[in-house]
Amino acid sequence: MTLENQKNQDSNAVIERALSLGIQKSHKGVEDEFTLKLSESQESKIEEICDFLGCSLGSFLNLAINCAISSAKIKGVSVNELEGYPKELGTLSIQVELTTKTNIKLQDAGMKEKVTECAVLGIEIFHKYFIYNNIKDENE
Repeated sequence: MTLENQKNQDSNAVIERALSLGIQKSHKGVEDEFTLKLSESQESKIEEICDFLGCSLGSFLNLAINCAISSAKIKGVSVNELEGYPKELGTLSIQVELTTKTNIKLQDAGMKEKVTECAVLGIEIFHKYFIYNNIKDENE
């Protein structure tokens, strides 16, 4: 085999792998993508937190959901028993792709149908600890 043939073969393998990953990703999107219903206030909080943490919207929303579920687990209660669990949802639609880990945590917690509520609660927890407490500390 010549060096040129080896390069072409390697290049073709890389292209085939990329195409395979792209096809797999397009098939998985349906079950992993959710539309959250948030308020304008929650959207502003998300922007503040993402700026503070230096993370993307998708990463943060997965963190927020995990935070709500983990907080409930630590306290030994269900997520909907935590202080700050939303009674009403906003009207702004935000798409989020959940990670496998987040999906599993939602399933294990019995909250697969309450993704928005978990996200909103997590947003409030993060905002309280990272933004509100820092502002309060500066003003004292």
